[in-house]
Amino acid sequence: MIMGLSHVDCQKQGDDMFTYRAGAIVADDFAHSTGLQQRPFVGGKYAMFEYTGSYANLPKAFEFVMGQMKASRHSMRDDFCVEVYIDSPEDTPEEMLRTQIFIPIES
Repeated sequence: MIMGLSHVDCQKQGDDMFTYRAGAIVADDFAHSTGLQQRPFVGGKYAMFEYTGSYANLPKAFEFVMGQMKASRHSMRDDFCVEVYIDSPEDTPEEMLRTQIFIPIES
């Protein structure tokens, strides 16, 4: 399964604030390939949202999600947000692509 990790560091300025890591979920016994890194998923509590539509509109989906988070009683934890791309654009119409968005929250 393909996924992305994104993080905003408010201590930095401009493009340096944003970190994005593309990845895939693999088995524990994954053999390391040159240039690839394995990062174990630590876990924790997350708020989950599901977005359906073009990947081009994911920034707007994140704006909506962050607005929902601010309006909720939950506080974000300083960790990576996770995007899990459920469908493949190779065999799914753009407007039907599903993406799960996980926001790290305090317990």
